[in-house]
Amino acid sequence: MNKPGICICGNASPRILYSILLALLLPAGLLTASGGVAYQTHKIYFKNTDHELNVYRIFGSAPGKTLLVLGGIQGNEPGGYLSADRLIDTRLEKGNLIIVPRVNFYSILLSDRGANGDMNRKFDSTDHSDKDLLIIDKLKDLIRESDCLLNLHDGSGYYSPRHESPLRNPDMYGQSIIADCNRFYSKRYQQTFDLAQTAKTVCASVNNRIENPKHHFLFHNHNTGADTTRHPEQRKSATYFALTQCEIPAFGIETSKNINDLDMKVHYQTMVIHEFMNAFEIVKTRSHSNFPPPILSYLLISINGGPPVAVYNNKKLNIVIGDRINITKAEVNYERGVSVDIRGMGSINDLGQEFTITRETKIIVKKDSITCGSVLVRPHRKTIAGKTATSSDIAYLIVAAQNRKYALIPGERMRVTIGDSIKILDLITYHMDPDKYTVNFKGFVGNRKINTGEDRGFLINTSEKLMRKYSVNGQGTEYPIEVTLNDRLISRFYISLIP
Repeated sequence: MNKPGICICGNASPRILYSILLALLLPAGLLTASGGVAYQTHKIYFKNTDHELNVYRIFGSAPGKTLLVLGGIQGNEPGGYLSADRLIDTRLEKGNLIIVPRVNFYSILLSDRGANGDMNRKFDSTDHSDKDLLIIDKLKDLIRESDCLLNLHDGSGYYSPRHESPLRNPDMYGQSIIADCNRFYSKRYQQTFDLAQTAKTVCASVNNRIENPKHHFLFHNHNTGADTTRHPEQRKSATYFALTQCEIPAFGIETSKNINDLDMKVHYQTMVIHEFMNAFEIVKTRSHSNFPPPILSYLLISINGGPPVAVYNNKKLNIVIGDRINITKAEVNYERGVSVDIRGMGSINDLGQEFTITRETKIIVKKDSITCGSVLVRPHRKTIAGKTATSSDIAYLIVAAQNRKYALIPGERMRVTIGDSIKILDLITYHMDPDKYTVNFKGFVGNRKINTGEDRGFLINTSEKLMRKYSVNGQGTEYPIEVTLNDRLISRFYISLIP
């Protein structure tokens, strides 16, 4: 689709082509001003439900077009939702992004294409009983805000316009940029969008940086609206809704499910997204590139409505049968895509929900569909009044360090950096009054005038005034905290000092 007087030449540079295509392709009058200041917003829809939807808006310091990026509409396609997620840390100089990294979070947690049916086949639906309808309606609103849609996927095999092999043929999706037609005339904007030329330009730029020619991207015209289309089901998709109902350019980006290296797929997706940003003159200033494996550090858990305490990854939470727990935070080395599932309780994501525990269970923490940590929950019966106290009566020692509270189980070692101060706050017991016990940090004297051995409430500086001879093996690197009753040792905890 060339406007009169404009010729797109095959040997023109990608940057020149982008400039030409921008003038031809984009609807006029939809620029989003950002007030001259780059900033970001985050809004959560349907919070604390299976349909929770996180929407991020990134505004550049200069006004420009708005690109909508959807990931995870099909929950077993991690290349798409991880690429969208990593885009959130981008900062823009010009233009705007709307990012929904986990459209179908429920299915992502299950690693299922569509736990309630294929969500990308519901954009023509009006079934009010459909569990996905709330999400679909919100996505339609976001599409109406945007100037272009990118829907990120992992597809089967490798697309080729001719049959080369069972994995590389016209019925495959992988390593392709999909549109529903070559060109689309918009009555709303009274112009023609050259979808094919835009996609081919992006493919050419990306393929120049992909060493393996088998991984090169190709443009795939689904010809969705035609009677002869091979893909009539795509008339129910997000891209078809965006193109035909909202009259904005829309593309599906497909990396191959047959590429086993997930980082490579995410890298390919990211390159394609950035090239579309270039095409729309959305200018980024920076983005992050370091993404370590997800690991749970600890959970913050409130017991019976009390203040949250920290329970480390792979540790046990000892409580009394009938106690109520509420997981208020999962400290993972990622902020997004984290879920907490108390097995046998609630739903697939129980973060922020209170449950009564009557039997042993496990708290599973996931980053998307990857398990990154767990805590065993072990409820005990209350001890009978009058029985002699034993170590089984001790539930936790609550210790504060660096503005956080930690719940240590008997025998546990807590690592503290030398020089940090700690405070023993409380002793949690199952039956006996915790004030009847003495909690003594060996090697520290809280009150030198009257040394009772009770060290709860004192600020303990780990770099001074600790008596080395009371440390474990006399090395000065680990000190015991002893819990006694009537001078009888009941339980020990340990503080390990590290440089």
